[in-house]
Amino acid sequence: MQLCHVNQTIKNYASVFHTEAALVRPQITCGTHALALALAANLRPGDTLLSPVGKPYDTLEEVIGIRPSNGSLAEYGISYKQVELLEDGYFDYPAIEKALEDKTIKLATIQRSKGYQTRPSYSVEKKSAN
Repeated sequence: MQLCHVNQTIKNYASVFHTEAALVRPQITCGTHALALALAANLRPGDTLLSPVGKPYDTLEEVIGIRPSNGSLAEYGISYKQVELLEDGYFDYPAIEKALEDKTIKLATIQRSKGYQTRPSYSVEKKSAN
């Protein structure tokens, strides 16, 4: 692709999605790849990633280092904590507040879809209800 075509593609995506800019690259192959890039770009050794919705997608387990993998965040000194959801599928706010006492937490990831879990997917309304 020529640079002028790349720039026009970026402008088109930004226009369609009503954003200031867009990151459009054929080298980003899937959602897990995009998330891995974002996590690696924003977390540093000694930081902790928090998931207040329990276990992430299985494809992210190796990225994070829950399952050992070469190049995982854990291999670079980034820790991971998770807070399980309540039985009704809602956030456990007291447990999240307690987890946030850890000052090494620099980023939280909330997986909206249920992946392979039995809980329902989160709606925008549910995430903003409390």
